[in-house]
Formats: sequence, C-alpha cells, structure tokens
Amino acid sequence: MKTILKIPNSVIGKEFITNYSMPDRIFRFETFVIISYGQDIEYVRSLILEALAHEDWTMQDKPIQALLFDFTEFGVKFKVRCWIEKTLWKPGFRRTGSTRRSTKL
Repeated sequence: MKTILKIPNSVIGKEFITNYSMPDRIFRFETFVIISYGQDIEYVRSLILEALAHEDWTMQDKPIQALLFDFTEFGVKFKVRCWIEKTLWKPGFRRTGSTRRSTKL
C-alpha cells in the first residue's frame, strides 16, 4: 500500500525533517552544470571533479562523477554526482539570491 505524505512548505522551511524510511546517512548529491560551447570539455570536467574533491562534505572514498549529459541550446550539460554523509540543509538555513555562478575559463 502506497502512502502519500503532504508536508507544507512552511513546515519544510522551518523544521528539520528526518526520513526514517531510509536510515542510511549516506546520500548521493546530484546537480547539473551547463558550460558554454567552445570550451575544452575535458578541462572543464577535470575542474568540476577537482572542485568537488576539495570539498569537506564530499565522501572521498566514493566516486565523484561529471558525466556529459546533453547538448542544449545554452551549452554542454554535465550531470554531476558525489556522495555525502550528512545533510547539507539545516534548520534555519535560507537560500538567498541566485544559485547560478559564472566562472571565466
């Protein structure tokens, strides 16, 4: 039997939520990165991998991946994955501004 649980955004934004259905504290973090066309793809891929390898929240004994995912109208899209042991979001944390960052290569 499937159960649907609805949690209002007001609760998610204010409270710490623990998912007891998945007791493991290891999670795979996944995001997408788009780089403009004309860049050296292998160089950018190595920069992504190196940047994640230097983060203290990244598990060093698990694979860090930057996979060529798609060619979009904006550029080359990578799927970036790594493993973390703890939740990055904490009670009271508020994301402000844009999460987009621009780096000149």
